[in-house]
Amino acid sequence: MWSAFQFFRKYPNVLVVCTGVFVSMLGFGMIFPLFPLYAELFGATPTQIGAIASMFALTRTGLATVFGSLSDRYGRKKLIVYGFLFYAVVMSTFAVAQNVSHLFILRGLQGVASAMVWPSAQAVVADSTEPKERGRAMAYFSAAWQVSMIVSPAFGGFLAQLYGYRAPFLITGGVMLPIALLIQFYVSETIKSNISILTVHEPLKNRLKTSAREIRESAFFFTLVGLMVAAFISTFGITLINPLLPIYAETKVNATLTHITLAYTLMGLTGTVFRIYAGSISDRVGRRFLILSGNVCASLLTFPMIIIRTPFQMIGILSTRAVGWAFSDPATQALLSDVVDENKRGKIFGLYATVSGAAMILGPFVGGALYEVYGGEFSFAVCGLLCLAASAVLFLMIKEPSE
Repeated sequence: MWSAFQFFRKYPNVLVVCTGVFVSMLGFGMIFPLFPLYAELFGATPTQIGAIASMFALTRTGLATVFGSLSDRYGRKKLIVYGFLFYAVVMSTFAVAQNVSHLFILRGLQGVASAMVWPSAQAVVADSTEPKERGRAMAYFSAAWQVSMIVSPAFGGFLAQLYGYRAPFLITGGVMLPIALLIQFYVSETIKSNISILTVHEPLKNRLKTSAREIRESAFFFTLVGLMVAAFISTFGITLINPLLPIYAETKVNATLTHITLAYTLMGLTGTVFRIYAGSISDRVGRRFLILSGNVCASLLTFPMIIIRTPFQMIGILSTRAVGWAFSDPATQALLSDVVDENKRGKIFGLYATVSGAAMILGPFVGGALYEVYGGEFSFAVCGLLCLAASAVLFLMIKEPSE
């Protein structure tokens, strides 16, 4: 505890950003496991639910690199603040949606807000810390939203049962305004630029060409490409099943809403506990080992979901699987920061989000179709194989600056 206090005292930006992430994810955690069930109330099919999830990824993918690049040139803080304000409007509007078309539109707008906030927030954390402590900082950043997942899914399920599915959306929208104010008044800008906002509107095509050229010219070309390719493959595999996981649990093992929200809560708990330690370990022993071991473990633990027979087997497997991702995620984000110059981090984090987002567009849509035709078991098998393939890419391509 004292060690964490000293760390946050040394890096106040990390504390404020993590606090903002924690509070915002309290809201998102409430609605995440409920959203497929909420969409079903409007008559959405599994394919439509997957397509709605893809709308979020579509807009986030198209704009993450754009907003990340803007944060490199114009500053991080304004984009984060404006993004949270936009979140407030969008999430509140979900509560008054009337049909499936409204859900499509709102999920797309939610992706715009996400593209504004998350690449810039990650860049602030990376900018604000020394390389020898960056893994720990990224672990705290990741743990901030994982801690929210400990209580928020169960709380969201409780609210939905008492007041209906619209209540969690209204609460989520309501918490975004104080977060925006917190960031505005207590985060110090990490990018000092005299560039006018009128000069930053570089065409998207040129911006993407610049990003590709910078990666080609990097001394860590293979590492960056390996991280991007693996992110695409594993995210595609994961999003084949994630949007439909509550429905799979409901039909496969007769899981109730309480079982489903408990599963997400325990996933958050185990992920948080191991994530914090994993970040510090990666600072001491290196990023590569934790990235590889975490990815392989999480991949292998996907396959038992095919043969689950009870809700508690599902809860146990998903909670254990979360440990693997907890080991790999902070180390991945830290390695991405380590091999990129400070004045390009927003763009690279944005590009990483774009690559992941492209997979998030395809994954839910393909997953919904596979689910309808072949069933959930087939989708989990494909997910596990794809995640193992991503682990192989990482093994062959990534290295650390010290290597």
